Amino acid sequence: MLDAAICAYSVTLNGDFHPDPLYFDPVDLAESPAIFDGGKHEIDAGFIGTTNPDPSGNRWIVLSFRGTLGSWKHGSFKSFLAFLDDWLQDDETKMVPMTVDGTTLGCVEGGFWTALSYIWPKIAEELDKVDWTSVTGIQITGHSKGAAMTFLAAAMVRLKYPAADKIEVHAFAAPLAGDPVFAKWYRSQNLDASTMRYQKVNDIVPFVPPTVSWNIFHNLPGTWHPEGIAIEAALKLLSLQVYEGYQELGQLVGLVTTDPKNSKIINGAEPFLRNAIRHTIHAGDGGEIAGAHSATESYWPALFPGS
Repeated sequence: MLDAAICAYSVTLNGDFHPDPLYFDPVDLAESPAIFDGGKHEIDAGFIGTTNPDPSGNRWIVLSFRGTLGSWKHGSFKSFLAFLDDWLQDDETKMVPMTVDGTTLGCVEGGFWTALSYIWPKIAEELDKVDWTSVTGIQITGHSKGAAMTFLAAAMVRLKYPAADKIEVHAFAAPLAGDPVFAKWYRSQNLDASTMRYQKVNDIVPFVPPTVSWNIFHNLPGTWHPEGIAIEAALKLLSLQVYEGYQELGQLVGLVTTDPKNSKIINGAEPFLRNAIRHTIHAGDGGEIAGAHSATESYWPALFPGS
């Protein structure tokens, strides 16, 4: 599913889609996917398609969300505005109610709910065509901002498409997306057990917005290292703009080594990951923190060492 999440970044602002075969071929879609985008400057995007049968005969709907735009096209003012708007949307961290057909599921991160709301009609247009008796279910994936949207999309699919019996979520480097009320509803719908939340050691994004169980802004280590001081200052500034009360969703898969050639995946890795990020901030290793978030340079080598 990480391959599909990476491919979503190939959806361009003008609707083109030319993914790298290294990542696209393993997704194994039966035909060209449907591309969707929306929002201001089309900053919210992804694709949806159906896989070929695997050796066990399973066919899946694959829904993949693009993460935050990492750069802009040189010389393109529209591209620059899209890049800026995407980051500003991510920073809408105040919770808002997630209400669907008159039912409030809980409160969720405002920017991610706004993003999904923009593109959901186009996603629904494709899901309405699905014969759910002919597929095993739906796999929803994304990286970073795209990963946060997977939780909200899974909730929408559960409510809107009861015939979709199996819903899998694969969220890579996901920021937090919902409050404890939303998390309780998510678990009540049997979504939590089929949601995998992948987190690479030293990736700071999965620690924001702060959670009810461990608030990174309250656990900054204190340092005399110049770069560490700068990292702490940036986090403290960010903490003034975010709201507490988010809760983790799904099953954590910790990728707990910085060496891509010696990947180690463990469950129940929360204490290790928390201690690691505090140590890295204390050491002032901004490069390690920045590099840990990359889908292609960090998560992919960790999951596919030696590839």
